[in-house]
Amino acid sequence: MRKLRVERGLSQAELAELADVSIDLVAKLEQGARQSARLSSLTKLAQALDVPLSELLDKRPRMEPSPQTGSLLAVRDVLLAPGELPGVDRHEDGGGATPATDLEAAVRIGWQSYWSGQLGRVAAIVPGLIGEARTSAAAVGAPAAGLLAQAYQLAACLMVHMGKDEIAAIATERALNAAVLGNDELQWATLHATYSWVLGHQGRYLEAEQHAIRVAERIEPVVSKAEAKQLTVWGGLLLTAVAAAAAAGRADECREYISWARAGAARLETDRYDYTAGQGATSGRGHHSNGCHDALCGYASGPDRGPGGGSRSAWRRGSSM
Repeated sequence: MRKLRVERGLSQAELAELADVSIDLVAKLEQGARQSARLSSLTKLAQALDVPLSELLDKRPRMEPSPQTGSLLAVRDVLLAPGELPGVDRHEDGGGATPATDLEAAVRIGWQSYWSGQLGRVAAIVPGLIGEARTSAAAVGAPAAGLLAQAYQLAACLMVHMGKDEIAAIATERALNAAVLGNDELQWATLHATYSWVLGHQGRYLEAEQHAIRVAERIEPVVSKAEAKQLTVWGGLLLTAVAAAAAAGRADECREYISWARAGAARLETDRYDYTAGQGATSGRGHHSNGCHDALCGYASGPDRGPGGGSRSAWRRGSSM
């Protein structure tokens, strides 16, 4: 933080005034006397320094170079391929569509690598996976569009872990566009939870909260009649909103969203893992109405692969109780 402050020609007092925090906090963070601060304070410091929140946190996992490790530049390039721009003809490589079972297996391997923390392997898999899924979606349409959406979503989650939140947002938008073609509203909704998660990692907590709630309201099920997977996705959106509200210190909203989610959780008899590639649906374990704090959200300590950040659409019976 000191380097960023000095580059901008600010004294500690000036930075503290711009961020509306105490000069003591700025001094202790720069001296290493404090290793962390309230997320709201870090967000204000990042905004005052005009840098992404991830640059201040800087707790991203590192990918050790190896023959099995991919390149983030290759992931970026496949996401920003000019052929994906509206009105531009796609360059075809002459290959045919990958059989659906093979593409499903490849997507599954990508997510298994992600959940096990093999981010270098994910970076190696994603460019080819997106290329194959694009070709298949162009050839067969809706049946492959959902898999393309998952491939883009995998790229988005990887990029958040690497501190590339802007690229992650683009990847999520691509995933949403593919999901629309796939005509699966629950996958579409789960991807909006991913988008809210990305907004949260940019420090845009109110937008993240409001967006998750807006989509949750759109798909809100009749709890007594809903399928389990509907409750899973809906509950996940609510807890994504809890994460953002918690990060912003909005305890009343946390309590309200958790109370809504309890009704859905009570209907489930077993643990649920629907839309496994989905993000934002934390399990709810340990969420109490008076426990809305940074630990709920994963933003303060960097992105998680488990509950709270980039998590699977998981909802356990009795969660939030």
